[in-house]
Amino acid sequence: MMNAHVSMWACAHAHMFTCPHGHMRFPLILALGACFIRWTLHANGTITDGFNFAPIHLLLLLAAVFMAGWQAMKADATVEVAGLFKAGFRAAMTYAVVAALFAYALYSWLDPTFFPIKVNALVDQAIKEGHTEAEAREKVGHFFSPFNYATITLAAFMVIGAIDSMVCALLHHKLLRKVTR
Repeated sequence: MMNAHVSMWACAHAHMFTCPHGHMRFPLILALGACFIRWTLHANGTITDGFNFAPIHLLLLLAAVFMAGWQAMKADATVEVAGLFKAGFRAAMTYAVVAALFAYALYSWLDPTFFPIKVNALVDQAIKEGHTEAEAREKVGHFFSPFNYATITLAAFMVIGAIDSMVCALLHHKLLRKVTR
């Protein structure tokens, strides 16, 4: 029992993406798939703002967390809630890091004009409301940047991933463990 837990821990931490058990493979595939879809939709102009794509990210994040808990239960039938939470949160973090790196790359290199256009539109709106251009540009310009967008993406997916991990861990522990026995 202890050797299986140590082996799973060592596998997940020392060789996160080359693990023979594939603990991080599924969330990584989901995240890369979401990035590919997001990039395709952005490239053809269907979705230009990340908030419109958020429901897809949230669904895939939940799927990654759920499957990680299911894999943890499959690997060790006696795993406790904390182990299920840890497995789910690890999957959520993998997804969150990939999505945040993609968001940074998208708005820094693939579409570097997105934020300047957005900032200019917000500054124009603020000027119409009676603010000075310098004041509006200072307030808006610091917030709308690829780094801030990626940081907000990472933080939001961490929080949502933690909530999803706890809900899925309880679901696995209380309900699915009884069904799968």
